[in-house]
Amino acid sequence: MNKSRAIFILVVLVVVSGIWGSLADRKRIVLEKKLKETVEQMQKLTEQNTRQREQVLGKTAGLQETLAEKEEQLGKARKELVSLRKEIKVLESQISACNATIQKLNEDMAARAAGKTEPDKGAGPTPAENISGTVKGEQAAAAEKISENDLQSLLEQQQTAE
Repeated sequence: MNKSRAIFILVVLVVVSGIWGSLADRKRIVLEKKLKETVEQMQKLTEQNTRQREQVLGKTAGLQETLAEKEEQLGKARKELVSLRKEIKVLESQISACNATIQKLNEDMAARAAGKTEPDKGAGPTPAENISGTVKGEQAAAAEKISENDLQSLLEQQQTAE
């Protein structure tokens, strides 16, 4: 009996180890499947990540080009603004010279109308000289002969300019 018990125990051990081995084999197969799926999923995510990275790099390069263009445009606009401000200062000085000339002409007309004084021919620059700063000779003589209609048109031009 001792032998039969030993044989029985050995048979039970073989059956148990067979079951154990088949369960372990199934577990190994399931784990291998999961490993393959995980590896495939990682590859897909890596490819997807690579595509997204390439897209982001492409967009970044495009945005950097756009930024460089905008900075260049901004620099040009600043230079143009500076030149326009200089032009505005020149035009404002011309306007103030015209205003001073108009004021002087108004005073001369008022004095003529009152009959108090003769027009002062050498008292200062004429309107044309104030505007350009270089007009001499014939233009100076012509500017002294501005009539009342010319004065009115100058006043209207000044008002429309303002």
